[in-house]
Amino acid sequence: MKTAFAVLAGGLAMAGCSNAPAPAGYPITLDQAYERLKSADLTDLLYHRRCGVPIKSAVGGVPGKEVAWRVMSGGDERLRFTIVLAPVDAQHTTATVTAITAREHDGEGYDGSHFYKRPVLEQPIRQAVEEKVASILEGREYVQERAGNPQDDDVCDVQRAGSEGGSVRFSVNDRGPDTVRDSARRDERWSAAPSQKPGEPDPNAGKPSVRTW
Repeated sequence: MKTAFAVLAGGLAMAGCSNAPAPAGYPITLDQAYERLKSADLTDLLYHRRCGVPIKSAVGGVPGKEVAWRVMSGGDERLRFTIVLAPVDAQHTTATVTAITAREHDGEGYDGSHFYKRPVLEQPIRQAVEEKVASILEGREYVQERAGNPQDDDVCDVQRAGSEGGSVRFSVNDRGPDTVRDSARRDERWSAAPSQKPGEPDPNAGKPSVRTW
């Protein structure tokens, strides 16, 4: 009888363990999460949200703490996505998009409540960034349907149409109709060269890898 009771108790204990909630976060180590986000290719995110002005993506970070994805245009940083990492345990890590900052103003950038004279991406952008983070850390494809729908933006539509049609290429440095062509030429020269030399430290986010659009 004692043996039977011991077996039953052991079975109940094992059943209880199997129903325990899974640890929060992604099932990868902190170092793995950092390396995946640090080496991210942002092409799919930027392609689907592009607004027709020349842009670059620069990826940098602070090992074991955070990764910064930067969107640059006209020689300057226009938008930054900061992803903070935290270990849950030795094999699980959380990743949180803590800040989306725009050059033009304080507060969250490209959240759908701001007007940009020369937008670089469609907004709101947060859901798309969070989907990109999740796809990288889950080891799967980026799913556009999970990235949310952008709001209507006539300026972005005109810029993209001009770029894709070849009629005119807009620039974040435009100051009026007469400067569109000249500033676009400056952007083309800037886009042809990296914004930072390979290995040159990013003052805000370590050593970035730069990709040109």
